[in-house]
Amino acid sequence: MQSRTLVQDYYEADIIVKAIKYANENQVDIIHTDSYLVHFFQSLTEIPIIYLMHDPLPTDEAIEYWILKRFKDHKYISISNSQRRSGDLHINFIDTVYHGLPLENFIFNPKRGESLAFVGRVIKEKGLDKAIEVSKKLNIPLKLATTNDYKDSQYYQEEIAPIIDKRLVQTMGFLVGKEKIEFYNKAMALLFPISWSEPFGLVMIEAMACGTPVVAFDCGSVKEVVKDGVTGYVVDPREGITGFIEAVKKIDLIDRVKCREYFETHFTAEIMVNNYEKLYSKVLQK
Repeated sequence: MQSRTLVQDYYEADIIVKAIKYANENQVDIIHTDSYLVHFFQSLTEIPIIYLMHDPLPTDEAIEYWILKRFKDHKYISISNSQRRSGDLHINFIDTVYHGLPLENFIFNPKRGESLAFVGRVIKEKGLDKAIEVSKKLNIPLKLATTNDYKDSQYYQEEIAPIIDKRLVQTMGFLVGKEKIEFYNKAMALLFPISWSEPFGLVMIEAMACGTPVVAFDCGSVKEVVKDGVTGYVVDPREGITGFIEAVKKIDLIDRVKCREYFETHFTAEIMVNNYEKLYSKVLQK
């Protein structure tokens, strides 16, 4: 997690003060924020404030760590239960609310695609090198949906460029909207070979919403999002790339209809909103 700059803090603090003033004047019931700096301004209002955590808990090398430690008794929401265990901070998590996506925005495709998919930044923690290795060993095309600003990075130059098989690996660029949905629809599986404490992983539910199963290492929130054997496979990292490949080989055993159904019953925007409303009511009753 990057340390803040003074300029960023100044402008954010100015916005926070104005937002709290607006909340006070308009008798807002609750303030829901993901800004660390709001902690310092809580004395300006009697309105309950809850803080949504997006990232793994910071280490003591980051200024955010010391802010959270100072205000550990404030009210926090996690986006997965594993997120709470991603560091040594013990802050007051009052609930977990999973992310949700608009059901109507995702088109379901019951037919299996012919290529593997990788979506995410080209950084070591996301495991693109492992995804490419899986593609090469199984001789299955791999399509990448990622930003285009990675080719000068040390990770790309040292670990990705030397192993890319241009016959198998195709870069699609940064995809949004209908193009991204079509990308998932045409995939036989989303590969998620991460090696970090993923706090949630939106790409996993995006894929499942389209009927595309997920194969992922059991890191961070993965086991909370992917139902092993139903919406994909959760692979023990100790099994390494061999275990991952064996999971991909079994992908035809996963019913794409079940992937969509699981998304509909766990990760829609409507479910997320309902869970937040229940949480707000609980906070206001105290």
